[in-house]
Amino acid sequence: MFTVKELHADFAVQETVRGLTGKEMGLINGVEPIKITLKLNVVFPQLPQYNMAQDVLMKVAQIIGDFLKQGVLKEVLSSPCNSPIMGFKKPCGKVRIVQDLRKVNGMVVKCCPVVPNPVVILFQIPCDAGWFTVVDLSQAFFSVPLHEDSQFLFSFKLLDRVYS
Repeated sequence: MFTVKELHADFAVQETVRGLTGKEMGLINGVEPIKITLKLNVVFPQLPQYNMAQDVLMKVAQIIGDFLKQGVLKEVLSSPCNSPIMGFKKPCGKVRIVQDLRKVNGMVVKCCPVVPNPVVILFQIPCDAGWFTVVDLSQAFFSVPLHEDSQFLFSFKLLDRVYS
């Protein structure tokens, strides 16, 4: 049996191996765009944006700019949905963006994906395997493409602009 520390040491990934900086995102290959199925007779949320401190707002705007450059987000003229975003300052000074999707979650027909135990997955990797994939869970949302018909559900407004 391995300890968590031994597993972490054995499976640690260096930044140079990843090939991406902390600001970059990549799509997971071979994944079909996800199409969201909505419940019947839903009312799309149009919620106001949360207030943020000026320094946090500027960092959020910079992150949004990075997302636009990478094609993760796009600016749109309008959207029937608006779910507010919030920037949270981490102890190191960086800001993480979160979106309040509780209203959207309430409109969605639930599916129950089977999520396997990570330890079981690790033990299924053949000893001679030479390639491994790492998905940063903090960026996983942006790693799986969203079907064009579902993108509006995740729209938000910031500084008088609408993004989806």
